[in-house]
This record gives sequence, C-alpha cells and structure tokens, in this order.
Amino acid sequence: WVLCPSLHAGAMNSQDFLRMGMSARRRAVLIGLNYHGLPPAWKIPELFGCINDVFNMAALLQECYGFDQSEIRAVVDSDPSMKPTRATVLQSIEWLCDGAQPGDSLFFYYAGHASTIKAPGSKSYDYCCLCLIDDLVLMSEIHKRFSTVPHGTKIVCAMDTSFGQDALDLPARTLDGDGPAEITPMECVRWLPPRRPPAWFDSRVHPPTSAGRDSSAAEGFTIAACGRRQVAIECFDAKSGKAAGLFTSVLAVAMRSFPGRPVLVHLLFERVLALTKALFFRENLVDPGQVPMLAFSYDAAPGDCTWVLPAAAYVEMEVVAEWSAPVEDTPRTPAVSARSGKSSARLAAAQIDPADAAAVKHVQ
Repeated sequence: WVLCPSLHAGAMNSQDFLRMGMSARRRAVLIGLNYHGLPPAWKIPELFGCINDVFNMAALLQECYGFDQSEIRAVVDSDPSMKPTRATVLQSIEWLCDGAQPGDSLFFYYAGHASTIKAPGSKSYDYCCLCLIDDLVLMSEIHKRFSTVPHGTKIVCAMDTSFGQDALDLPARTLDGDGPAEITPMECVRWLPPRRPPAWFDSRVHPPTSAGRDSSAAEGFTIAACGRRQVAIECFDAKSGKAAGLFTSVLAVAMRSFPGRPVLVHLLFERVLALTKALFFRENLVDPGQVPMLAFSYDAAPGDCTWVLPAAAYVEMEVVAEWSAPVEDTPRTPAVSARSGKSSARLAAAQIDPADAAAVKHVQ
C-alpha cells in the first residue's frame, strides 16, 4: 500500500492522488517462521500459522494493493533457498530500502517469535529482538536502516509478534495494554522469554530503543499485534483448518473492508481494534488480553495520512472518514485456543458481519 498526504488537506485533487498512488514504487519483505525441527535444547516452541500468514499477506498485497510479485520478497523457514537466518533477514531489509525515493512505500511484515535481551551490567531488558532460526536481529538494527531512507519515503511495519511496536522506534504510540502476571512459552504463542545476548552484541554499537527520542527515528507507521506486556496468539480457521495469527487475520479483514477507497490510517487501526474486541467479546472475555498497537512518527500522523488502495477497481471518491458496518459478508475469521500463564483466550469460529457492530459498541 501507499501512504501519502490526506485529501482532506486540500494539497492535491483526486486525480493527482490516483497518479501518485499508481506511479510510486511499492516493495515488501514478508518474514515468517514456524520453527519446525529445531533442537529441543533451544527451547523454542513450534508455531503453525506464520508461513500461512506470509503467503496470505503476499496475496493480499498483490490482489488489493497493486504490488508486483517481483517486488515482494518472502522469507520463510520452509524454503531452503530463503531461510530466515540473521544474514538473510538483514540482506532482505537492505534490498527493501535500496533505491528508495520520496513517495515510495516500503512494507515490512514479520510473523514469529520475539523476545528481549539486556546489556551486560544492565538491570533492565532494553533491547527487543526478532528470534530467527540461527540468531537474533535487534529492533534497533531494523529502525537504524529504515531511518536512512530519503525523507518522504513512507514505511509501514506490520508485526504479528510480541514487542513489535518497537520495530521502527517511533515516538508516538497508542496506550499499551496490560498483560498476564505470568507468561509461559508454548505452542501458538508468539513470544519467548529473555534471551542471552549473542556474541556479536555490543551496547556501544547497538544503542537501546529510544522510543523515538533521537532524530534518527524512521518516518512511517508500525501496527503491532499487542502491547509490550502482552503476547501475540495464533488461531485456527474452523473452515479451512489452517493456522494463522489472530492479528494478521483481523488485519486482513480490516484492509478488505475498504475496497477501492482511500482511508485514513487511524480509521483502519480503529477497525482492527473493533474487530479484535468483538471477537473476544463473543467469548465473554472482558479483557481481550491482546490489544493491537499503533506507533507513528510526528510527520506522518495517522489522522493526516491516507492508507491507499491503488487497485484497478479504484474509483474517484472522498477519503473515508467514518466506518459503518458493511452490508456484504467479509472473510471468515479463525478460532483460537491459547493459554499463557493464568490467562486464556478461546475464540469461536465466527464471521465478521454487521452483527459485530453491536458487540463492538457494547465493549467500547
């Protein structure tokens, strides 16, 4: 997708808006790890839906957002030629940023485990990291590379994992949700306890996350599955029998809710929140346990930028500023059964339809 100034700002008419959306380069890196077959001594629980999420997201980007297949790089641990090692992931991020120009849109997606580490001598875990099949990649390494692209290049990170809100080290964030008192590593939970710092780690070279306090913060958005004290859970589609991330499933439904229409970023995020709350409400769970988060830079405020769908079905119309329940049916969302510590979530297989609007209003 493409991020650009809102039509409400009056800076461009709808034809200019369309030309910008269709001409800008769109490039994506999608990473997914199921961790199948790793040595038991590593104590990394297997996941089941991350590779499915990558392929589903790739199809969505091509079908609804005009991404060319050649501009999408999928890095999954089921592909021997493109396994998500530390070297491959860093090379893929370099490929994503290489040649970026103002107006381009870069999309980074990750589904898998994440964790934290702390510098030697530190009392706090100041470093969030992605857990790969051979090593770690620090969040600070990701946003350091993204911060070097030209001003005006918009970056979107979608992180279906824990600690994902730190991927771009952005200064403005929605409120963090509370988490369970105890968390236990287990299958279908995309979270790992603190890891041991790798041999290459040096706190002098890798500064801790600054929450955007320094001037090198990237320009764009991060939409994350959950808050820092929560975990991202997997689910199973009762219809297809395939596993998927709860957050990715809801995000896909939300993005398909606005076919062929430009929509403000904050509105899309509110739709994700509403769908998540509705699903948990159906199981009579007052506390969702997993609340998506949005982080953004000050020069790309979600109320001032649009989330554009540059598909062939694009028609000239005003930016969507309000959401109302769609009349047509939307894709089926999965069922989930996950437990972390003393908290649990059990979502029944359900279809997101206009009836969900009542549930959403009730929990809000």
